[in-house]
Formats: sequence, C-alpha cells, structure tokens
Amino acid sequence: MKYFWRSAITFIKIYSNFHYYEYKGGINYKVHKNVNLTLGAGSNQTYKEGGDFVLPKNNDEFRIWPQVILFQPIGKLKIEQRYRAEFRFTSNGYATVFVTGSMLLILLEKNEINSNPFKLVQVMKYFLRTKNLILKEIECYLRLTTNHQKQQPCKLAIYINLTTK
Repeated sequence: MKYFWRSAITFIKIYSNFHYYEYKGGINYKVHKNVNLTLGAGSNQTYKEGGDFVLPKNNDEFRIWPQVILFQPIGKLKIEQRYRAEFRFTSNGYATVFVTGSMLLILLEKNEINSNPFKLVQVMKYFLRTKNLILKEIECYLRLTTNHQKQQPCKLAIYINLTTK
C-alpha cells in the first residue's frame, strides 16, 4: 500500500494570471502484479481570468474518486490503462464524471540518485459527463519525468486540451 499527495497551480501567461490550483491525496493498493486500485480525494479551485486569483471564484470543488489502473511492462515500455469515476461536489452543483486514459511510458535511463528512470510519457484521457452523456474533454500530453531526489519528481509537460462546450 502506498500513499500519495500532489498539488498544482495553473497560469494563463508565463508566471502570471494564476487562475487555478488543486491539492489531492490518496491511497494506492497493488492487488495484482499488473493491477492497482486507488482511492483519492482533493480540492480544485478555479478563479476568474484577468489577474492572479481574481475573486469571485468560478468554481469551488471537492472530488472523491475510485480508480483502477491496469499496466503491462514490455522491455523499456510500460503501457497503462486507467478507469476512474469522479464524484464532484462543486459550487455549481454535483456532477459525476467518468475518465478513461491510456498512457505509454518510455524508460530512457536510470537516475544516479536512485533507481527511478527518466520517463517520456504520452497520455490520452477522455472525460464523459453523466449529465446528457456527452464527451466533456479530451486531454493529450507529452511529459518528461525524472526524480532528482527520492520523493520529489520533476515534470515538464506539453498539454493539448480539446474541450467540447
């Protein structure tokens, strides 16, 4: 069993116009050599655009999500498939969102500090809203990850979001 926590902050312009932050945590449990179960919870706060954390907030949200992760290592590749149900309690009402995602990790080389490798990650996620059963968003990104210290990964990502309205 492993515990995790994450936090993130998002800006519209480089290092200005901060409009979103989140923090979350949870528990991962390995039920099989290729299957993990996760139970997570977190807070997501979205502010108006036009400055740093402009009030009033657009959304104040608390999420709880169970998740199943299936993965298969093949040499220097690792293929992952995730299935998650998000129960979102927001200032705009309740929503259930189902998320499925595919991930391809390429292990580039081992880090000198520990055994965690450099990884190049390609991710594709699909978000399905239960209200009217419509596709809400498709997210695709490339990420280069390495661990400079045992518990602090460094991530550089390029995101492409395709949002439907």
